[in-house]
Order: sequence, then C-alpha cells, then structure tokens
Amino acid sequence: MVFFPAALLAVHFLLLLSSAWTKSATVDEFVHVPAGCYYWKTHDFSLSGLNPPLLKLWSTLPVLLMNPSVPIAHSPSERSDDYPWKFGEWFMNKNWDHYDVLMLLARISVMLLSVATGWVLFLWARSRYGSSAALTALGLFVIEPNVLAHGGLATQDTGMMLAFVLTLFFLDGLLQRGAWWRVLLVGLCLGVACLVKFSGLTVAVALAAVFLFHVLLGRKPHFALDVPGENRFREGRRRLLYQSVVLLLVIAALALVVINLEYGFVGSFRPLRGVELRSAAMNRLARSPLGLLPVPLPRDFVQGLDGQRLTVEKGETINYLNGRWSRTGWWYYYLEAFLLKVPIPHLLLMGLGAVSVVLVRAERRGGAWMMLIAAIVFWALHSLGSNKNIGLRYMLPIFPLCFILAGRSMLLLERFSGVVRKLCAAVIVLLLASSAVESLRIYPDYLAYFNQLAGGPSGGPRYLLDSNIDWGQDLEGLANYLKREKGYAGVPVYLAYFGYVHPDLYHMEAAKLYPGARGIIAVSVNLLYGLPHGVNLSGGMPYGVELQHGRLYGYGIDYVPQLLRSKPIAVIGHSIYVYRTDTR
Repeated sequence: MVFFPAALLAVHFLLLLSSAWTKSATVDEFVHVPAGCYYWKTHDFSLSGLNPPLLKLWSTLPVLLMNPSVPIAHSPSERSDDYPWKFGEWFMNKNWDHYDVLMLLARISVMLLSVATGWVLFLWARSRYGSSAALTALGLFVIEPNVLAHGGLATQDTGMMLAFVLTLFFLDGLLQRGAWWRVLLVGLCLGVACLVKFSGLTVAVALAAVFLFHVLLGRKPHFALDVPGENRFREGRRRLLYQSVVLLLVIAALALVVINLEYGFVGSFRPLRGVELRSAAMNRLARSPLGLLPVPLPRDFVQGLDGQRLTVEKGETINYLNGRWSRTGWWYYYLEAFLLKVPIPHLLLMGLGAVSVVLVRAERRGGAWMMLIAAIVFWALHSLGSNKNIGLRYMLPIFPLCFILAGRSMLLLERFSGVVRKLCAAVIVLLLASSAVESLRIYPDYLAYFNQLAGGPSGGPRYLLDSNIDWGQDLEGLANYLKREKGYAGVPVYLAYFGYVHPDLYHMEAAKLYPGARGIIAVSVNLLYGLPHGVNLSGGMPYGVELQHGRLYGYGIDYVPQLLRSKPIAVIGHSIYVYRTDTR
C-alpha cells in the first residue's frame, strides 16, 4: 500500500521541481531568501519582521551550501519600511552569477514540506475513511494547481499548510484516543505554526473552537487520558470541560516554549509598556492595565505582530476583486477566489464528499465536524479580521481538509449497490481524470490557474489579481521568448514589470515603459489592469509603474491600461502580455 502514495508524492515533487525550474523569483521570494541567509549569518530576526523567521531559516538551509554573499544590513533604527526589498536587491547583485540556483535550492526545501503535507493528508484520511478515500484525497492534492503553484516557491504558505494540517492531525488523534504524547505534539505543532506566520495564532483559535464543540457535542464523557484534578467532577460535560481547559493550557504553554526557543527568549516576559510599538491598537493595549503584565513572548515576535497590525491600520494593502478596488477588502473574497481558482472537478468531488457526510452511516462521520469547524474558523478570522485580500494562498492551509472531504466521496460506494454504485464510481473516476487534465493544461504556469467559471487564465484578471496570477514569476520566460523570436532583433524592448528581479539577470535589454514608446512592449498583467507597484530601490524604480500624485489608484503612465484595447502578440505564462507598437 505504501507504493501508491509514494508514487503519487514522487509525481508531485517532479511537477513542483520542473515548474519551479522555469520561474523567476517572485515578489516575496526576493525578500525571504536574502532574509533567511541574513538570519543564519547574524541571528538577527528583525530584518523582515512582518513574518516569523522559521520558514526563512528552513528554506535557506541548503542555500548555505553555496556560501552566498550576504550584505551587511543597517541598524534597525535606520531601516525604512521598504528596506527588506532594498536588501533583496543588494543580495541579488552580490550573488548575480548563481542567483537563480540559490532560489531553486530554497524552493526545493519548501517542496519537501509540500510532499510531507501530502503524506500527512494520506495518513489522516486513511485512518478516518480507509485507503480508497485516502488515495483519492492524495491524488487531488498532488495535481491541484494552487498547491503546485505555492509548493514550489520559497515562501511561507506551504509551511503554514503543513503546520496547520499536522496540528489538526494530532488533535484528531487526541480527541479519539487521548495520550499525553499527543498533547505534546499538538503543542509543538501549534508553536511551529506561530513561527511560520503570525496567522498561526488563528490555529490556536481554531483549536479552542474544536475543543468547545467537542464539549458541546459531548459524544464522549471524558478524554482517554488522566488529567490531574478531574476526579472532582462526575463523568459528563463538566469533567470534559475541565479536561479541555487543562489540555488547552498545556498546549498553549508548550507552544509558547517553542516560540521562545526560536528567538532565544530575547525580550520575553517584559510588559508591553517596555516594548517599542507603532500600531494604535497595540499602544492602547500597552496603556491599559494589561500593559503592566509580563508578556511571555519574545520582543521581536511582539514587534512583528505590531507591524502586522500597523499595516492593517494604515490600509496599505490595495485589494482587487471583480474590477473594483478597496483598502478594506471583502468578507467573501476568499470564497469567490476559491470558486474561481480551484478546478471544477475538485469542487464537484468536494460536493460529493459533503453528500457522503449525510448519507453514510453515523459511525463513519468522525472527524468531519472537526475539520469543518477548523476550516470555518480559519476562513472567518482571515476574512472578517483582516483587510488584506491579495491572494487565495492565504487559504492554502485548509486545502488538505477540502481534499479529505473530497476523498470521502469514496464512501458513497459503500452506501449504494448495483447500477447506482457503478454510476457513482464512473462519476468519481471521470472527475479525477478531468482534474488531471486541468493540471496538465496549465503546466507549468500553476500560479495563473483559473477554472472555466472565470474564463480560464485569460479571464481571471477580470476577477482577481496580485499573487492569484502575477507575482513576477515570468521574467525569465519573457527573456527566453525574446531570444527565440529572431524577428525582434534590433527592436527596442520596453518593460513594465510587477517584480524586483533585474532583466539584466537574464541578459535582456529593456528600458522602462513610457508614454508613446514604440517597439516591443511587455507589461505584467497586474499593471495592465491597474494594480500599482513599486519600491524605490537603490537604482530608482526602473521597471515598476508609479502612482500618479493625488490619485488613490491608477497609473502615472496612462499608456499602460490603454494597451488592453490592443491584441497582444504573445502572453508569457499568462502573466506578462507582449505588444508590438512599432511600424515595421
């Protein structure tokens, strides 16, 4: 039985590796990989503090084998908000000849995390619903475009997915079979989730919600482990509630230990009033009586949370949905993005899985309610508690739960017999085959995948932008295209690019796009549809598109959106549109 999941995971890894090989560094990778190398060299985690350091350290572990040249950073007091991107540029310049190799090594580290997630998914689904359901769930995971898109990038999202699934996997075992070693593993995994992204704190809320519903459902009179002091209560909800509170406190304590170990306990157990804070919310908390209490979190971790809150308060994120712009976002953003970017066969199999929850006998429903609660809490906290709507990737942690639900559709074959059973089997096989075809059609441009409801990748920008389709990943593809097209020799190239990698890295001569430019014009689809972008690097901002003074959204270069009226001569990876405007 090990052969089939191993074979599927091998296919998954090869798809990740072969697609990542063709893609240039994305916007976040441009920062994360240099920051990780800097962390290993200095143990100073303040360089890119809007995310914890664990995934940056993990992804750059093999990069150290290349002995990269790491720039010397300015002191924290001298750094501006865009300093991490400037540092990324210095890192690129210092490692110019093997920059892409460093990025690929960092990406391989994350690919291993994606493979590990698939293995945990398989084990969990098998323990709950059997081998057929587990293989179905794993098969859907292996070929899902969004998983393949981010599983091959040196960013935080795949690590968050693994930490979330591992935490819930061990929690499910704890709810079923007890054992203190499972409590230990849940606490460790929760701590790791918080060290991957600050949104790992939402995992803690999801755990609390699962425990609460476990008490309310009251299917078991107590946990299958001995909790000190539980004998004061008779079996029933009160004992279950007491056990739940104690276990949550132990899990929280273990998670805090893990977080503090990563930061070396630097600045821990200091009151908030003793920490330099910038957000209004954190400063209000510091001025309250609670601000006098010691906080069992490292200083850099607290300041990172503060930085995230400051970003929310400033409304710096420009969100896009259905051709509209907003600084506050939409509560239904992730729901719509999910429906537009997940293959329709996957969605239909999830629907069949939901049907199986109703139709299959009660004793096989175990785990479904826990996954549902965890997924809803995770979604709600991101949708209602944040104004950042810049990519479906933030929902990646709940994807494995959706695939387990889809795999559960195999239980319908136990519910029915005869012709109906054969029909169900044929539908499931057809949907699985259709999913595989969808994945093959978009290869290797997984990041730009949209299903037929959105009109495919060409129709996707009407609904979603940013990391849903264009994250700066196709600059190398553009360079290769220009080299192949011999008829472009001597024709000037003008570029408006949503990214930070310099075109010279790929031996591409390109000038910044300006109004009235004549020649080959290459424009990132984000910029084409109006998403502003640009950080002033040391050499200026040669390839971004600047905001026009006095306009909240739009371009200083009105020429760019006018290109939408023209037909491109080529589209690179569905993210860079190429036009020709000279008269030759």
